[in-house]
Order: sequence, then C-alpha cells, then structure tokens
Amino acid sequence: FRLSVATRCLQQPLRESFQTAAAMGAQGIVLDVRQEVDAALLTETARRDLLHYLRELGLSVAGAVIPIRQPLNVEH
Repeated sequence: FRLSVATRCLQQPLRESFQTAAAMGAQGIVLDVRQEVDAALLTETARRDLLHYLRELGLSVAGAVIPIRQPLNVEH
C-alpha cells in the first residue's frame, strides 16, 4: 500500500509541501501541472534536480492532475 499526497492540498510552496508529505509518511506526491509545475520553465536540469530532491525525501511522483474550470461533458 502506497500513500500519495496531492501537493496543492497542502497549500504550501512546492518544496515545503514535499517535506510535509514526507513527514506525513507519504511515499508519493501528486503534482498540479497546471499551476505548480510550469513545463516551459522545467528544463532537463530542473527536472533532474526535482527528481533527485524527491528521492532524497523518499518520495516519487505518483501522478499529475490538470484541474479544469468546467466539466468536459457540458455543451457550449
């Protein structure tokens, strides 16, 4: 059984939310890729640093979410 925590629910800066998730005993984190992680700014080096930091805390990326503003099944 692996426990993962959605970092956006912790309402902290990203690195602090990683530390909080690790302190809670989580093994993974779920990232909000719409607001927390900007793909345009995430260079290869930044991605490696992020994954290295997570491994140091005993965490891994368990998933990603893209919050949407309205349901997909609503006709416009």
